[in-house]
Amino acid sequence: MEIITYFTVVNIFIWYGDANSGVIPSENTRVEVIFDNALMVTGSSIVPVSVVDSLYTFNVGTIQPGECKRFTIDAFLDCESNAGDTYCATAHIYPDSFCVVDPSWDGSIIEADATCENGMVRLILRNKGSGDMTNTINYVIAEDIIMLSDPGDNQIILDSNEEQVVFETNGNGKTYRLIAEQSTGYPGLSYPTAAVEGCGTDTAGTYSTGFYTMFPDDEQDAFVASDCQESYETDFNSIYFKRGHPKGYDVPHYISPQTDLDYLIYFRNTGSETVDQVIVRDTLSQFLDPTTVYPGASSHPYEFQVYGDGIVQFTINNANLIPDEGEGFVSFRVSQIEDEIPCNTELINTAAIYFDFNAPVVTNEVFHTICERDSFLVVNTEKIYIPTADVNISPNPFVESTQFEITGINASQYLLEVYDIQGRLLFNQYYPNPTFRLFKSQVPSSGVHIFRIVADGRPVASGKILALD
Repeated sequence: MEIITYFTVVNIFIWYGDANSGVIPSENTRVEVIFDNALMVTGSSIVPVSVVDSLYTFNVGTIQPGECKRFTIDAFLDCESNAGDTYCATAHIYPDSFCVVDPSWDGSIIEADATCENGMVRLILRNKGSGDMTNTINYVIAEDIIMLSDPGDNQIILDSNEEQVVFETNGNGKTYRLIAEQSTGYPGLSYPTAAVEGCGTDTAGTYSTGFYTMFPDDEQDAFVASDCQESYETDFNSIYFKRGHPKGYDVPHYISPQTDLDYLIYFRNTGSETVDQVIVRDTLSQFLDPTTVYPGASSHPYEFQVYGDGIVQFTINNANLIPDEGEGFVSFRVSQIEDEIPCNTELINTAAIYFDFNAPVVTNEVFHTICERDSFLVVNTEKIYIPTADVNISPNPFVESTQFEITGINASQYLLEVYDIQGRLLFNQYYPNPTFRLFKSQVPSSGVHIFRIVADGRPVASGKILALD
């Protein structure tokens, strides 16, 4: 049994819906929604059965196979909030059991957490599963866009219900993010991550913003949905706009291959007549897979269609958007095509909005650039762990292959590990000699990769290599 969830926040309106895509009824179904402290809940279409601080619990009863239910929650953002800050709401549907379980899975479920307490940043990993971890997992920590350690340097193993603070520092206004793995065989798609923004300030009394939403949230499992948005200035009064999440890193909005995108299209009636029908039409990039489109949260009930050329269409009848005040939104999620997308490919997207029988208005352009190259920056290009050792890599960048030459150390066995910039192991191989070659065909894509060299079990060096097309 699986529960599919959708969750979106826009302005002051929160919508949550759930559908049972399994083959048996989901009984005693409940939804737990936790809000950022700055979001003040003012009402909901069903009464919560429990409210503990910012955690709201709603019972939705039995959901039959194929049945969908929905309810709404209204919330305001605190007027004292700062423009540019990020605010989140996360929902979790129960029961959340998996239909199929890999026998190799150890039963662990890794969860990341990030807190700011008494001016201290703490990044935490916990195992909330019923099983002890049988093998270590990797994790990385980033400050704004700087990775504080090389992939492979940080590993952890946790027993059931054990948690550990893996990073702690005085708040200095930087945005800190923790990204970890799940254990081998984990039956879901979760990629544990958590971030904290605005903990303390720098010497100028300010803190960084805009980094929180550059990267995906941990909501890949079907029973979890999260929405994190940056606030706007108080005089923000857009008529219509489109937003893509994650927004990606730097001016090109870099995102990694296989990253799913959540699009939200907002609209408002600025005319002099009430609008009865709204049609939102979005033509997908050729690098997005129209068969993976999942319609999501909306301000109004809608009819939904995907046409053969990748045209996504929402039709809202009886919208009743009154002049100058009536507003609404629609949203959907879509995956990239499974074929390998060349580095620096741009995903460009806009949406057309039709109010009754008027000519369409077109939203702003949303774009992302697919590449591993600049998802994170590493602190040092190269780091040597044994003072007498030296590593020469040539050429770097490389097209077909690059040669590693290690000097200043004697060993009987050398290990080369290559990771992507999010800490996932891509390649590892042992060599009997201190000179060896890495071929482009041995790494799955172009872009920046992180290498790590170990000699007879001792770390020797780590750094970056760049594979070019």
